[in-house]
Amino acid sequence: MSPASRKRKKKPARRRSAPGVDEIAAEFVGSYRDALALDGFAAELFTSELLGSWWRGAVAAGANPEVLPRAAVRYAAHRRSAEALAALLALAHLGTTEPLRDAARDAATRLVDAGVPAPAWADQLGPATVERCALVTDVYGEQTTVLCAYRRGDERHALAALLDHDESYGAVADAWFSADPDELFAQTANQVAGSAEVTTMVDTEPARAAQLLRAGFAVLDEWAEPTESDDLPRYRALALARLRDMPGDRAETPAPGAGSPATAPGPDRGVGGAPADGFVDSEDVVGAAVDGFLDSAEAAAPLADHPPAAVAAAARLIAEFGADEDERPLRIGPGRLGRLLHGGIDADELDEPALAAFPAVVVGWARYTARLAGLPAAAVDDVVTLAAECGEHLGEEHDELSPDELAELLDRYVPELDDPDGPDLGPAEAAEALDRRMFALPATVIELDGQEIELDPADPDDRRLLIVAEHGGDPDGSDPHVTLHEVVAEQLWQDEPPQAWQAARRLLDAGGDRMDILHTLGEIALRHLAQSLGGAEYDTTAHAAELDALGR
Repeated sequence: MSPASRKRKKKPARRRSAPGVDEIAAEFVGSYRDALALDGFAAELFTSELLGSWWRGAVAAGANPEVLPRAAVRYAAHRRSAEALAALLALAHLGTTEPLRDAARDAATRLVDAGVPAPAWADQLGPATVERCALVTDVYGEQTTVLCAYRRGDERHALAALLDHDESYGAVADAWFSADPDELFAQTANQVAGSAEVTTMVDTEPARAAQLLRAGFAVLDEWAEPTESDDLPRYRALALARLRDMPGDRAETPAPGAGSPATAPGPDRGVGGAPADGFVDSEDVVGAAVDGFLDSAEAAAPLADHPPAAVAAAARLIAEFGADEDERPLRIGPGRLGRLLHGGIDADELDEPALAAFPAVVVGWARYTARLAGLPAAAVDDVVTLAAECGEHLGEEHDELSPDELAELLDRYVPELDDPDGPDLGPAEAAEALDRRMFALPATVIELDGQEIELDPADPDDRRLLIVAEHGGDPDGSDPHVTLHEVVAEQLWQDEPPQAWQAARRLLDAGGDRMDILHTLGEIALRHLAQSLGGAEYDTTAHAAELDALGR
């Protein structure tokens, strides 16, 4: 398909209706027909992925993640089939709340008593024994990876979970499982050995590993924000099940932010390493940080080439950015520098001399704070390289679209312009439709089997494939999160209700993130969908009114 072919015929758009929770629950249970012959660990992975798909969509929409699993238990409890019993047995083991597991277990018992055959893996589910745990940390104190190896009978596997201490107070940022614990531990050890001391790996007690993981999952659940990881939703339920097999309980969970086994070292833990106790005057820590930098050897190079006032202004802007994040302006690491690079500094806050000095200042600042933190040479090189990139791109402006590029986008996204029977759109209306539809579907190319394929966003089937590709999903799979995004994309494409795009524009103007806005629109759509599950008519007026109030 050529995006520049403005005379091609378009397939008529087909509207899709959103499936209800009961329908999704029936699909959830029915999918176990394909899982009856699996082994125990594979059945756990299968179930965890199903639960994770719904959890991801529910979190994105601000809905209760337990709605679908509960509906699946209710549905399966009244079906005397092998797949219904398999679903109940799996939920009794992997359900993420105790009431859900109890309800599934009771329903499974009734089906067993009624003579429904259990899957071959039914007796393979159960507690696992922890064999070994290790912590892999970076010298910046930004991340910890927790590794745990498990055994259940002759079967062994391992969990790896990444904890984010940089932005998320030790929340689990990613998690995955390996079927070969020895290989996972060996590969990780080799990576650490080749990291030039940027990372370390030490064995730890299972109780300590469990404490960190429970704290990480607690923060994740408390924040209830969408995750960027594709693996974390898939493996979350299985990871929580393994945690129930480990020493300790949630009563031992540390407070958010207290779980990091390592923080970035520094001469003043209250400024450079860990947050200071009690009230911190931002001006005190910023002023001290800037003065220390200006007196350092690392400031000599920028001071030699730029006015002292310009160097001080650039250094203050960097320090204020760090102080605003966590009251530690001297903390250094790739995560912080990455945020500084991607929108952390507003070039408009600097006058011309300070803007000219900024590239040299940010490099000097990186060297200075790296020295204070005692970072090894390889880590110093990493942060200095990133700082140089940050300085080079500050204040860059992006070129506008050329007329040809704009024409191609209009051809893809506003095909009504070529339809003699279509609506008569003026330039402003066409531009508005382009903005609205590109917000819903910014990409038109997917990669399949190593080949790039351009799809037609005006085709509902292609729209779904584009959404699946954006979420890294399986085109033939069932993902409630993708379904919810598809519903929102359809609303925006058709501009129905028009309040959806109006609300999105208000949130964009307020600085909102595209994916967060889509999740918010999806949350509202899901809420009104859930309210209609009891047979009530879908209230379009109430839906439009809630959208109209959004962002005001």
